[in-house]
Amino acid sequence: MKKLNRNMLIIVLCLLISAILFPKNTLALSVPSTPTNFTATAASSSQINLTWDAIGDATSYYLYMSTAYNGTYNNIAVTTSPSYTHTGLSTNATYYYKVQAFNNAGLGALSSITYATTTNTTTAYGAPSIPTNLTATAASSGQINLTWDSISGATSYYLYMATSYYGTYSNIAVTTSPSYANTGLSTNGTYYYKVQAFNNVGLSGFSAVAYATTTNFSYGIPSIPTNLTATPAGAGQINLTWDSISGATSYYLYMSTSYYGTYSNIAVLTSTSYANTGLSTNGTYYYKVQAFDSAGLSGFSAIAYATATNTNTSYSVPLSPTNLTATAASPNQINLTWDAMSGATTYYLYMASSYYGNYSNIAVLTSPSYAHTGLSTNVTYYYKVQASNSAGLSGFSAIADAMTTNTSYSVPSIPTNLTATTASSSQINLTWDAISGATSYYLYMASSYNGTYSNIAVLTSPSYAHTGLSTNSTYYYEVQAVNSAGSSGFSAIASATTSNTADNILSTPTNLTATAAGSSQINLTWDAISGATSYNIYRATSSSGTFANIVAVTTAGYVDTALSSGTTYYYEVQAVNSAGTSSYSSEAFTTTTSDGTTSTTAPPDSSSTQIQSNRLAGQDRYETAAEITKSWWKTSYYAIIASGDTFADALCGAPLATKYNAPILLSSKDSIEEPTKLQLSSLKVKQVFIIGGVGVISTNVEQEIKNMGIVVTRLAGNDRYATSLKVAQAMGKFNQAVIATGEDFPDALSIAPIAAMKGIPIILTPKDNLPAGLKDYLNKTVQNTYVVGGVGVVSDNVFNQLPSPMRLSGIDRYETNLSIIKEFSTDLNFANCYLATGEDFPDALAGSALAASTSSPIILVSDPVEQSTQDFVNSKTGSISKIIVFGGIAAVPDSILNSFDASSTSIGSDAPSTPTNITATTVSSSQIKLTWDSVSGATSYNVYGATSSSGTFSNIATVTSSSYSNSGLWAGTTYYYKVQAVNSAGSSSFSPIAYATTAVSNS
Repeated sequence: MKKLNRNMLIIVLCLLISAILFPKNTLALSVPSTPTNFTATAASSSQINLTWDAIGDATSYYLYMSTAYNGTYNNIAVTTSPSYTHTGLSTNATYYYKVQAFNNAGLGALSSITYATTTNTTTAYGAPSIPTNLTATAASSGQINLTWDSISGATSYYLYMATSYYGTYSNIAVTTSPSYANTGLSTNGTYYYKVQAFNNVGLSGFSAVAYATTTNFSYGIPSIPTNLTATPAGAGQINLTWDSISGATSYYLYMSTSYYGTYSNIAVLTSTSYANTGLSTNGTYYYKVQAFDSAGLSGFSAIAYATATNTNTSYSVPLSPTNLTATAASPNQINLTWDAMSGATTYYLYMASSYYGNYSNIAVLTSPSYAHTGLSTNVTYYYKVQASNSAGLSGFSAIADAMTTNTSYSVPSIPTNLTATTASSSQINLTWDAISGATSYYLYMASSYNGTYSNIAVLTSPSYAHTGLSTNSTYYYEVQAVNSAGSSGFSAIASATTSNTADNILSTPTNLTATAAGSSQINLTWDAISGATSYNIYRATSSSGTFANIVAVTTAGYVDTALSSGTTYYYEVQAVNSAGTSSYSSEAFTTTTSDGTTSTTAPPDSSSTQIQSNRLAGQDRYETAAEITKSWWKTSYYAIIASGDTFADALCGAPLATKYNAPILLSSKDSIEEPTKLQLSSLKVKQVFIIGGVGVISTNVEQEIKNMGIVVTRLAGNDRYATSLKVAQAMGKFNQAVIATGEDFPDALSIAPIAAMKGIPIILTPKDNLPAGLKDYLNKTVQNTYVVGGVGVVSDNVFNQLPSPMRLSGIDRYETNLSIIKEFSTDLNFANCYLATGEDFPDALAGSALAASTSSPIILVSDPVEQSTQDFVNSKTGSISKIIVFGGIAAVPDSILNSFDASSTSIGSDAPSTPTNITATTVSSSQIKLTWDSVSGATSYNVYGATSSSGTFSNIATVTSSSYSNSGLWAGTTYYYKVQAVNSAGSSSFSPIAYATTAVSNS
């Protein structure tokens, strides 16, 4: 302390001498301003973390401490960063602090005083320490990799970013590992980062700021290695494995003898595995790995560790139990199950009365299940479990909870598929799906949609013939399912109109015929029906698919245009008059011809296609959702309210919206926006589903909606994963499910309209482990699952636990989006395509219900548009007649629309065909030769290159021959190419991609 005070005295004397000898220098710089937002946080029984706002012209900070508010403050540190960890303090003691900023002009004024009290036990659990060694490394033109030291006791990390050092830092990620790949960044842009550690007590102070500048080319250092695993393999040996990283030429492996110790490089490898031998028996070793290519090293992987055994076997403590599930069996019993763990001989089961409460051991078991009896009625209990063997105890499992019931039954689900059909001038027939567990049904009727609904019957079967009605009158119905536990919610409303006379119901149309008239047209004819004033035509892309009403016509024929080539379409027709509608005709179907074939009945009348466009947008995300709603819904009994601020709970709302033919509207957390209110009122909504708990949409919003006379049902769980399961359960019966990450939005958004169209729920999961109970639930309810996204967002560990899983993924969010659309292309109608930004969630979320209503895809776009997205739209030019944009020009600029218009007109009837048989051949360490088949009528060829298959392809040459030698390349690097043929009529589509890797230089 004396040394610090002496140093400060010397600095002050030097400054006085400098001011006398060099007065101009003193006047050129003023002392820094006073630090603000000075905060002290107790981190443990002996540590307090201090943070404050950085001062622009400060070079260091002087920190002072006292044991009394008005006591003597002594200088305890001089630091260059605006944070400090004060350790070695007394237990349960209060410390007071103030800070000064310093530069060459001198010391600024002292800050206001802040203080904190250390915890009162040495074992007390406090907020984590401030993260250290935050490093930002440019990985490419659109990616920066972040790493920092793991913090003891931290359960997650909050990462923040700004575009200037002193700018506004926004939270961009919450991650459980001390690393993050920030993608989707602008080329040659500088980004600034800081991070906080978090646990159940709270957040640490901010780390020091780190920054990096993205490259101005697409080739960069490799990604951070994932799934590093350390496994004991006998006496003195640990085996290491990790995932292969695209573009990496080698891997640097590091080891330490403690988690926070010094890591030394022990091997440089070209493979993704290593056997570390010669280790001390019973010693624990810690590892991390970096990927390397000619551009540099990636960030460090997450740390993995293992204990070398003292025998020639791999016997060690068992792994933490997985898939712990708690299920209420009665008012006083909860059943527990979990996965059996290899090598475990017993299991220790613990229980608490709250999530963060004290867990007591309630049983020691040899099997992975337990029936916990003697519990209180209607109470929630929390559980965790450890596996054990003679080597020791595993870590704890994830926590599972369940609430005992206050009765042995639960209320039934809401009835679905209520249908009202006119039977005569005085009778309407009602049917609906039977509901499991229902003992009766309450049927209600009103004479107007928003009128008073009166109970007209109590039934035990899901059908009813309502007789004695007035001629030519419309009646509205809804139904509830009932059992001894209570009544379900109301079904969707169904209506029908009795006929004018007892015998004027129309006949069903006959002899429906569908004839292909080219690659984009089908002609329909059927027999005219006596008394019909019009006909409703319905179309689907599969016999078992959803038939959408595409048009109403007054004649017994129709020409259906703007169809996809080589696609089978299915049709049905109804006859209509003032008395009602007939039954559906028999189905007719045919297949449009493939592109390039001719048709004598409907030849193309133009050599180019101009795609129409429209934009649905408001001043903000709430107005945009309202505009989307207005474009399709005139009235709606139901509406979905989702958060416009946070994506997680809102992602799974689209399938529920389609189930109830409801729009998705947005709300902020604490108040409902005026555009949303206006839509609820104008649509005459009677029931709202709120997606998410009070932490995302407060009770204040719920009450505002109730004050409008609207019934509110909230679907919420303890977290985003439980909420998605609640929404799935509200969907009723289904045999498929979509599994998507709950940690980001693009993957779930990509499949939302398709899942909604097919009646498939979207269920969220963490990356590496299925939430408690979800595995069992899925195995009981679904036959197969679609997993959206690569192993970086939904790991193989999760994938392998799912029923008949199929992964839909791409290199990034845009490739994943296209992968999903292509997989379901036969179910989609590409006449209308919707565009939304891939960088934020609200616009696409609100639009997903609309897209599902028309069986249309939502294409996620970046600015500029990804080449793969451009190519896909090009491939659908003959099918797309209109592009509708969700969101304003800040989200999807007009330049994106213009690029699609330009691409749609570039291929005329006389333009050359697409080059084929493109081949890339390595010539040397700096040259690759390209060849392709000559194209008839082509006058030149545009050659495009990139350093990744999903990267930006740049035009690198225009040649007149069918070959090209690309020289001046980097050694040991993979390059990707595609070619267009060109003549005066325009350009062809792109060829398939070819690639080759230059040789490794011997120099």
